[in-house]
Amino acid sequence: MSKCEDKLVARVRGVNAANAYGVQLYPLLREVFEPLVGVQVCKKDGGLLGRVSKLLPVFPNKREMRVYHSKGDYSLEFGVQTCESCGSTCVYYEVSVYVGRLTDGVLMELCEPFTGRTDWTPDEVIVKREAYGGAMRAADLIKSTLFPFGEYDH
Repeated sequence: MSKCEDKLVARVRGVNAANAYGVQLYPLLREVFEPLVGVQVCKKDGGLLGRVSKLLPVFPNKREMRVYHSKGDYSLEFGVQTCESCGSTCVYYEVSVYVGRLTDGVLMELCEPFTGRTDWTPDEVIVKREAYGGAMRAADLIKSTLFPFGEYDH
């Protein structure tokens, strides 16, 4: 397998793992934050209040996967980052699991559950990339026949 194929395999593993953990993580976070709707959960700097942090489950924090609270003014969000080995390098992938909407640190409402595909395959990605490339070449060919008109009338 070439380095490029190895990288794709690692990327697919990372995407599937991050999405799978995101799907598992959302219900755990919902359980913590559902009783806190209407309550201040974040400090002015966007970090979680200490009393809220204590309610959280223990998150993975290792090279292969780590979970962290992502500071924000408008949304309560947790990042899931994966690292899959590819030879001597690491292929990173990250998803955001949105838990709720914030206003001035107050949790206003909860978001819909996180959904992310967990069944990607390298072969599927290759087929989709080839189809996309073919569609782009066809679009470029058609676009070139529009000269001197272009896509839009300005």
